[in-house]
Amino acid sequence: MEFIKELTGATKVFPFEHTVRRRRPGVVETPEKRQPVTYIHVDRSAASCIARVHKHFPSNEASELLRGRVQVINLWRPILRPALDWPLAYCDCRTVDIDKDLIPSALVHYDHDGQNVVSRYNPEHRWVYRSAMDPEDLVLIKIFDSVSDGSVARMTPHTAFKHPKTPEGTPLRESIEVEVLVFYKED
Repeated sequence: MEFIKELTGATKVFPFEHTVRRRRPGVVETPEKRQPVTYIHVDRSAASCIARVHKHFPSNEASELLRGRVQVINLWRPILRPALDWPLAYCDCRTVDIDKDLIPSALVHYDHDGQNVVSRYNPEHRWVYRSAMDPEDLVLIKIFDSVSDGSVARMTPHTAFKHPKTPEGTPLRESIEVEVLVFYKED
């Protein structure tokens, strides 16, 4: 995770969760069989991200870390082969009104409850994706940023989507995501 520190200028990076997703048509999702997420979402709400800091660090350290800038970043990439089947799309943050477009939503896991964020439809949203991402490629998706003065993107809605030009017989998507807490010293 040193490259995230180098890329962002962060002083501390703490990976806290990973998920492997494999598309399996007709299979019910379980904790062991996670599917691509096919609705527009952000992985965690702001409150859920702050709760993660408290979950993973002692109280005094968490309080100190939360005095500075905090981010949650999802490191996403395909595994085994290019992601042609149900690729990942993400919304241009400059087209998202966080207060009007994004809604906190209960997220019930097999072992705990959490909270993510879902998106309302907004014709102003602009979406992008990278065709045929290779396992050597990766995307950093900002899930949360504690800076709220409008100078930076705070969160990135994203989704897997059925691409209408995916050739018949394309191997099913497999991907991995690693969530990391990213900390900066208080100025």
